[in-house]
Amino acid sequence: MRGGYLVRICVCGGGERFRAYLSLPKGWELAETGKVDLAVVLAGELPAGSTCTALLLWEGTALQERWGAQQVISCGFSPRCSLTLASFSPRGAVLSVQRAIPCGDGRCILPQDIPLPQEWAGLSAEEQLMLAGAALLLGTME
Repeated sequence: MRGGYLVRICVCGGGERFRAYLSLPKGWELAETGKVDLAVVLAGELPAGSTCTALLLWEGTALQERWGAQQVISCGFSPRCSLTLASFSPRGAVLSVQRAIPCGDGRCILPQDIPLPQEWAGLSAEEQLMLAGAALLLGTME
């Protein structure tokens, strides 16, 4: 971390449409490998030799030990996940934050339901959920 804020993100999985909706705040950069502050793993794995501080992980994926993550935020359809969808339809989805999530920049995301942007409706439920998690952690969605 530089200056106490997350600054490097790696995205594993997700297509070009997913990445097109990923909005990075000023000072953030997309990284392919190495030490990253936030790893978003929709599918697959981080490249060999990569480590991360925070890991946004799809449910059922048991990879956090390998990457030495200090914080793991689980996404999925299980009530055990930190982030899930309260509703999903062609007209839009609603994210449900199930528990408080501390962020690397000092913010804390409190439990709440958040309507997701209508333009994300063309993405799968999984992509919308992971995109919303990344946006919350990056501070680009409140």
